[in-house]
Amino acid sequence: MTPRPGRDDAPDRLYTLTGGRTRSDSAAFDLVTLVVAECEPAPGMQSEHVAILRMCERPTAVVEIAADLDLPVSIVRILLCDLLDTGRISARHPRTARVSDRLPAPTSWNRCSLDSATSDRAALRATADNGLKIVVVGGFGVGKTTMVRSVSEIRPLNTEETMTRAGEAVDHLDGVGSKTSTTVAFDFGRISLDERSVLYLFGAPGQERFWFLWDRLFSGTLGAVVLVDTRRLADSWYAIDRLEHHGTPFIVACNDFGGPLHTEQQIREALDISPDVPLVECDARDRSSSKYVLITLVEHLHRLSAARTEEAPAPAEDTPALTPEPTP
Repeated sequence: MTPRPGRDDAPDRLYTLTGGRTRSDSAAFDLVTLVVAECEPAPGMQSEHVAILRMCERPTAVVEIAADLDLPVSIVRILLCDLLDTGRISARHPRTARVSDRLPAPTSWNRCSLDSATSDRAALRATADNGLKIVVVGGFGVGKTTMVRSVSEIRPLNTEETMTRAGEAVDHLDGVGSKTSTTVAFDFGRISLDERSVLYLFGAPGQERFWFLWDRLFSGTLGAVVLVDTRRLADSWYAIDRLEHHGTPFIVACNDFGGPLHTEQQIREALDISPDVPLVECDARDRSSSKYVLITLVEHLHRLSAARTEEAPAPAEDTPALTPEPTP
């Protein structure tokens, strides 16, 4: 069997790259933290450090660095901490402001690069400083990878592997018998929204044995799309349950597989979702249809943010200090 390049051909390679370290200050680098080189590579530097500095002449997200180096994100974080500690890079972290201040208005999305054709991984604008994250979740084989691929402005990273007989005992293939490959980590694509904001769209693996990855992907996520196959509605229950557990806002998108028609009320009752959760139909293969799904999510996030602002109690007015009366 031919090993995959980069990782499997040298099991001790990752240990060597980090000098035996296995942990980093992971809080310093989110998946969508934008990294910028502050200097040129110096003679004698580790080759991976050199590659990172050259790659980050323009803002580059941690997840893109990992993809280009063909290294696990955990290893890349250790390498980035080395460079950050020596002042060779700077990190533009995701903003912590409210959603309405972090996301461009939905009307501006009609002019963003979702209208562009997918290309090689082009550099971001030098002004980019606001990395955003949205996750697409759902059951096995509902079209998550397809949706990420259809809207990404770059050639998306995917971790598709060929399905084998070894997985038959653990993966439920009801309704997806023709599926021959599956996501084993996560997919991601990129969408430039404006001069400063860039959205990273992550597709989570659908099989139960990979669900442990979901909680990590949900960290720092603005919101999620639950992609549903109406022929297998029960496969989406876990996704909705985890999102509700984390308090992550989401919408539901029914991907068109030509299955039985259901009314909106029937789908809401089957998934047990409240009336305020948007429910839309889509074709994940179609760019404009997937774009509509993302715009619907952004509009939902803006509405939730506006509602929270209205419900917040007004700050108490300062009460003037009482001046004691003079003693007669």
